[in-house]
Amino acid sequence: MAGQPSATKTTPGFGLKFLRDGMDSSNLVAMFSVEGQESWNFFANDFSNHIPASVDPNLQRVAKKFATATKWVAQVGLSDFSLYEQDGTPVAEPQFPYQLKFKPTLTLEDVFQEDFKDLLSEIPSGTHLYKVYGLDNPEEMSGKEYYIGDLVLQTAPVTSRFGDEQLFFRH
Repeated sequence: MAGQPSATKTTPGFGLKFLRDGMDSSNLVAMFSVEGQESWNFFANDFSNHIPASVDPNLQRVAKKFATATKWVAQVGLSDFSLYEQDGTPVAEPQFPYQLKFKPTLTLEDVFQEDFKDLLSEIPSGTHLYKVYGLDNPEEMSGKEYYIGDLVLQTAPVTSRFGDEQLFFRH
């Protein structure tokens, strides 16, 4: 959660880390909105590596601070994913989508939980979480959406101290 959950609102998101031999991993984060959603269903909305700008004045101040490092505060670029193979071999002609959209294929109960991770921990191994789509250009420039693949759990979700305290996603 990108913010403290309440009984009526959550701000879900996720990170993906793709490990590569001999170099840094490639990472992305995706979410629906920094504004959150009025639902406890983690899968209530599509996620993307591009999110809408916030209208909340407090979050706009945070975005202004982020803008001191990049003018693309609401986007996570994807070019790094295409530069190297998993074994670290450079790719001769990298190709990558402008944007990714993750469309949920399941739903969870929309019921308040003290710890949202309890809901996620009940999802079994092999569950198809998202259909993944890429856009070749911004929608404002007639970007076309195309199906890339599926995001499927290989193991059931678990919590860990390492994951909470030492696993970080560059974005």
